[in-house]
Amino acid sequence: MRASQQPDTIRTTISVDTIVLPTLSIKNPYSPLIFHGCKKYETRAMPMLRNFCGKYMLLHISLKDKDDNKMGRNTVTSIIGRNKRITAARKSMPAGWPSNGYVVAIMEMGETEFVGRVEAARDSAWEDLTFVSRETFFSEHTDGLFATRLVRVHPLEHPVKIPRGYVGVHPCTLPISAIPASIDGARLHAESTAEKTRSARWIAWESRVW
Repeated sequence: MRASQQPDTIRTTISVDTIVLPTLSIKNPYSPLIFHGCKKYETRAMPMLRNFCGKYMLLHISLKDKDDNKMGRNTVTSIIGRNKRITAARKSMPAGWPSNGYVVAIMEMGETEFVGRVEAARDSAWEDLTFVSRETFFSEHTDGLFATRLVRVHPLEHPVKIPRGYVGVHPCTLPISAIPASIDGARLHAESTAEKTRSARWIAWESRVW
């Protein structure tokens, strides 16, 4: 029953008073590092973010933090070694802002490039840019990672609650009141219209299925 109700729930969020953008749910401790502009690249095992180059995406703080047991040696505290990363590791969300379950920023996405094991081992700068340790490249990924440049991060005027997290890229809505003045309004409108159209097609498909 819950699944059959989902399209109607989403349909009510698509209106002239909202924008809709593709969204990434990212777990702590990485989301505050992105929010403050310390983490310059987002990494993935697959090139899923390549299609979003030159686009806006929303930053959602996942409901669950990264499990320390699963992170192994790739914790922020284990890979810091310079003052820059020590400072970044102490970053947290602004006072009064939630630490989980909210959209907190609009990200401008850049190009995606493949960072291989040899390159990661040779150039320590990738640890500064991604907060992914070289040990993680070696232990978890046979060939390397796809790194997507985060051109600019625009903090919202206020955080917006999203009641659940999602795997991969998913659409989320924002009220107009949350959009920061630093965003290009015409560009945002165009991208939101395209995402609303895509979401509406998905809703129609879901309605047929259920």
